[in-house]
Amino acid sequence: MSHERFIEIPDEVRDLYRLSRPTPLIRAAMLENALDTPAKIYFKYEGANPTGSHKTNTSYAQAYYIKKPVLKNL
Repeated sequence: MSHERFIEIPDEVRDLYRLSRPTPLIRAAMLENALDTPAKIYFKYEGANPTGSHKTNTSYAQAYYIKKPVLKNL
């Protein structure tokens, strides 16, 4: 928990995100046409990620911040 509005993501965590987030954004042009909208709609297919995106997104940072104080005490 923090009272800060924004918290910088540590480089170590960013490196882990790059490993598990290789799926690109895909433009949904057919949906845009069906809705007759000038908006550009994109989606990200996470089916290729066997763990699902939410689990790794939260676990990397949690593990980093849990490990950090432990290493200082060694």
